[in-house]
Amino acid sequence: MVAVLVLVTAAAAAAELRVPAFTAYLDPNVEGARVSARSGITRWDDPALKVLWFGQIKTPGELKCSVVLRLPQDATSKLRLTVAGQSQEASVNGGGSELVTADFGSFDIAQAGYQRFTLESLNPQGRPFGDLDALILDGPATQDVHFNLKSRRNAASVHL
Repeated sequence: MVAVLVLVTAAAAAAELRVPAFTAYLDPNVEGARVSARSGITRWDDPALKVLWFGQIKTPGELKCSVVLRLPQDATSKLRLTVAGQSQEASVNGGGSELVTADFGSFDIAQAGYQRFTLESLNPQGRPFGDLDALILDGPATQDVHFNLKSRRNAASVHL
């Protein structure tokens, strides 16, 4: 019985977390893109606009991060994700109506606490950045992680 509980806890610690795009905040212009539960974040085309998620990481360690999005066929998007003071870039090729993944690799979360996840486009104005579906987190640092998975348009700290 004890062995079974240990295995369930270990499996839960390695579980992937999908944070919907519609739970993110837009900065500096909250009207800079469309945000909806059905479509995620669409019409993001201003390189000055950042997409922000906030979460509480309770277990230090490796955190693998990626973003799932839709991008027109034959389009390429270059994005940067910053977490815990570390930035990683990823390029992704469009798949038309199919979801594609921008993989940012691993980030080292040195200590438990609240983290901001900042997604930026490195594309020029007018070029498609992609319609965001979700932020995907995996690895040891996802154990007991806490994100608000409902859409809120007011202060992030109130909902964690």
